[in-house]
Amino acid sequence: MTRTPWRIQLLIYLLAFGCFYQQSVLFPVLPRFAGDLGISVTLIGVVLAARFVVPALFAAQIGEWTARFGLRRSLIAVSAGTILTTPLYLVADNVLLLLLAQVVNGTLYMAAWIASQTYATRVPDRDWVLGIFATVTAVGLTVGPLVGGFVLDYAGYGAAFAAYAAGAAFIGVTALLLGNQPAGRPTQAKKRPKGQMLVLLSRPGIQAAFLFSFICLFTISMRGNFLPLYLEFNEVSASITGMILAAGSLGQAAIRPFTNLLLERTGLVVTMMSAALIAIVGLSVLPLTTVMSLMILFTFSHGVGAGLHQSLGLVLLADSTSDEERGYAVGLRATVSQISTAGAPLVAAAIADLTGMASSFYVIGFLLLLSTLWLYRVLQRAQRHRDQQLQNAAAT
Repeated sequence: MTRTPWRIQLLIYLLAFGCFYQQSVLFPVLPRFAGDLGISVTLIGVVLAARFVVPALFAAQIGEWTARFGLRRSLIAVSAGTILTTPLYLVADNVLLLLLAQVVNGTLYMAAWIASQTYATRVPDRDWVLGIFATVTAVGLTVGPLVGGFVLDYAGYGAAFAAYAAGAAFIGVTALLLGNQPAGRPTQAKKRPKGQMLVLLSRPGIQAAFLFSFICLFTISMRGNFLPLYLEFNEVSASITGMILAAGSLGQAAIRPFTNLLLERTGLVVTMMSAALIAIVGLSVLPLTTVMSLMILFTFSHGVGAGLHQSLGLVLLADSTSDEERGYAVGLRATVSQISTAGAPLVAAAIADLTGMASSFYVIGFLLLLSTLWLYRVLQRAQRHRDQQLQNAAAT
């Protein structure tokens, strides 16, 4: 198999780090920033979700646009746009302006993340690259909240949003260094076949990838967007909040190098089901304790389960699509991811206003556990379909 040059691999991994650093550096910041406006928990949930809801409506189209415009050029343009629009946060002294800042920056982030993922799926040794790529995203997700929490505590909101803009600059510089690498070149504009979305969604591998990602990302978003609000409600500092959030990301990073070993030992169905259950339970039990060390332990274990969604989901997606379909498919996956990510703070905040903060974790945990029954059935069908494809390939 042709190997991607190490220099190009390293730059692709830096894109993964930059995207997730940029996203997560605001986790300890935005709930407190919105709370300072004196709004209800439900409205804070709306503000947090706005970063994901609107971009989700256009994620598939963004995937096509970045592919046609060129992944490298898209990343550079989006990075510049993010730096220019970050000041929207600093002038947001009411809910409407904050919502605008969230929608604009969320859309730009979505374009950067889709382009980075598509880059990783276009290299010849994509299985190898995607495994490391997914691990590095967790590293970015670990560093981001640590930086955001400490900067907020010691330098204020201005410095925290500057750290966010620095993440965009990092992505832009990395894209520049990639040069004219084939994976980042523009694709030919082709009219998308009518009904392509339904065709893709009919494939068991795509269904399994999307549903598994939905469950895991719902818990990750709950951790990143609602847990900081819960911790602030319990008077935990932004620095400690960043440490607790980072523990979950560290769990994600710790498990990802062992993805192939787990698949070889237990198989796809058992691996994905176990991961989903650990992700759900690890997060749901957090309100049972106020001991910070235990909270860190529970969050870490949740991250271990949730950490497999990226590599397994992208491999399943890549195996179920052609090169021409992949940009659109990655965009569709991003739509599912954004809906899941946006839904977590919305649902959790609404439940919190009705029954209390702790109840949100228990109710959502129960509902997600029920959803794993559906996941189990879809995974079985996906496995049978994959085995049949392998048999047909061997026969020919």
